[in-house]
Amino acid sequence: MKSPRVSLAALMVAQAQVTFNDNAAKFMLIALAQFPGVLPDTDSNLIRGLLSALLIGPFILFSPMAGWVVDRFPKSIVLNASLGAQACIMVLLVAALWLQSLWGAVACFVLLALQATVFAPAKRGVLRELVDASGLSRAVGVMEMMSVTAILAGIFAGGKLFDFLVTRKIGQGLEETDAAWQGALLTAVVLAFFSVVSWLVFQLVARTKARNPEPFRAALFWRHGAQIMELWRDRPLLRATFGIMFFYGIGGYLLVLLIQMGASLHDDGG
Repeated sequence: MKSPRVSLAALMVAQAQVTFNDNAAKFMLIALAQFPGVLPDTDSNLIRGLLSALLIGPFILFSPMAGWVVDRFPKSIVLNASLGAQACIMVLLVAALWLQSLWGAVACFVLLALQATVFAPAKRGVLRELVDASGLSRAVGVMEMMSVTAILAGIFAGGKLFDFLVTRKIGQGLEETDAAWQGALLTAVVLAFFSVVSWLVFQLVARTKARNPEPFRAALFWRHGAQIMELWRDRPLLRATFGIMFFYGIGGYLLVLLIQMGASLHDDGG
């Protein structure tokens, strides 16, 4: 039997890596789209807005279905499959960048967002099965702290690594546009490696059991209203939800704003 402490530590590392990869890939693709010559006929603002929307869109559209999957099957198996899927998607992203297909890379980002839609509720739900009631609040706090840290680290690392690799390739005599594609490709290779390591680390997590035998119904795709009404009746949970929405909403808005300001300043500065 696997140690609860080891299981919890492995879960924390794996979930932080997923968040890191999503944000690093997003900023790498934004940097690639904004690079002169990569998309001469496409507005880079479109790519920035599209990637931002794709990061949260699947959570809104498919949250009831994701919740059903997480409860219907053992959460450890759901998380394991999700991490395996992330590694496969990152390989597809490497292939898309090798072919110099930005829209192919965006399609891979859509798959990453769908993977995160299932992974996010599973990683929080499994905490109740890995720790007892007295340690749950502490575990949740640590997980959220690591998630926010991973968001910030991914934002910084994705753009910084891309910039470093592009500069190095240009210094080696490669044309700027080709250097941008090479920098994005190598960044994706690094992220793919991290995703495989994360999957290997997760193998240390103990197996859990399925919690809800509810069969699949097509109504799962549009059960949002009933779930919102249920949330509305639970006032303490509703207040906590509004707090989470405010925190991540303001953070997301400022993030998009800073990206736009940085792009404007760069354009103005030539």
